[in-house]
Amino acid sequence: EIYTLSLHDALPISRAEGQYGERSTRGSTVSWINPTGVHECVDQGQQVAYRVAMKVGMGFFFQAANRDEPDLEVYTRELELAAQAEPLGFDSVWTAEHHWTEYAMSPGPLQFLSYMAGRTERIELGTHILVLPWHKPERLVGEIAELDNLSRGRFILGIGRGLGKHEFDGFGIDMTQTRDRFSETAEAVLQGLEQG
Repeated sequence: EIYTLSLHDALPISRAEGQYGERSTRGSTVSWINPTGVHECVDQGQQVAYRVAMKVGMGFFFQAANRDEPDLEVYTRELELAAQAEPLGFDSVWTAEHHWTEYAMSPGPLQFLSYMAGRTERIELGTHILVLPWHKPERLVGEIAELDNLSRGRFILGIGRGLGKHEFDGFGIDMTQTRDRFSETAEAVLQGLEQG
């Protein structure tokens, strides 16, 4: 049998002998790349194979650039589209954090993903990215933990430094401080999530 790996479970799928292309042996493990690019691995001692398939998600930015429609219509349209991700078979929904721009009206990615947690049952929900220099870690830890619980462990945290000068200006943060602020906030957030 071959097992499909995901974050929380493994499901058996069948394998026809010889359909996976050339093999290479290293130690007790036989691994190969099949013609579709899926990596396979068999531990000869346990006779177990693993198949890791590509996951596909949808990203939402709530873009309103060059549009003559109210913000409510942009949000309504994007929310309706996001609600279709799970029924259409997508694996995840993602959103970014942006402020003071029509490029992306997504100043609260955790709010949007909390909404999606209530609208979905299986898909993963991720940030690409939360801009850590803009946040207080004490508050962010609580909001992340809340979303992870509301989604029953489906949240994927993506973090970064950010790059929009007008956004840093809006927060009154000097961009030359972003590396230090990111490092300090990331350390505090990760410690808070791991240790409570």
